[in-house]
Amino acid sequence: MRMLGRPGVSVALLATGVLLLAPTGAVASHLGGTCIGQEDAGAAGLPCTAITGQTYDGFTLGTDSPDGNDTEGAVEAVLGYVLGTAPDLTFLAGPSGDGGDFDFTPDSINGQSSWDWVYSGSATLAYLTVKGGDGFAIFDINGLTSGSIDISSLLGHGTSHVSFWTGEEPPGGGEDTVVPEPASLLLLGLGALVAGRRARRRFAL
Repeated sequence: MRMLGRPGVSVALLATGVLLLAPTGAVASHLGGTCIGQEDAGAAGLPCTAITGQTYDGFTLGTDSPDGNDTEGAVEAVLGYVLGTAPDLTFLAGPSGDGGDFDFTPDSINGQSSWDWVYSGSATLAYLTVKGGDGFAIFDINGLTSGSIDISSLLGHGTSHVSFWTGEEPPGGGEDTVVPEPASLLLLGLGALVAGRRARRRFAL
């Protein structure tokens, strides 16, 4: 279930290290915790940090991706581990500052631990990864066009580079699971009871 990036949604869980969304689509983040331990957690397991030496669905960062970089294979493996099914991602851009469809504050984000971004292109953004030190942080930015990032206590390093990704939702990953409420179950039960009694009366006549 994806709760992030929906129009009109506001989630305020900054104290626990989860994205803070405003209806405008701004994102603030102060994260902690690795992706290990978030297996099959779905979108609730994001954002999280992938560190060199950790293995996700048979993919080991630092061995299968040099220096723990956020390669397409690495990001898909981590998302497959966290979401349960890996999305098919496409690398969109890796800007280090203003240019093209991206605008950053400050203008250059290299070495920065916090920065703002705005995207003016036509593609639908799906995920954002921030490389720093020996790992990368991965954010679910489904459909957002702007945000604020703070990795000051996430990676222990400033930003080395950032990558924006587009891609398809994993099968079933974007569908909300509908759980019947107790009142609905009660009404269904009563309806079945009434139908059963009517059927008995007709049979008795």
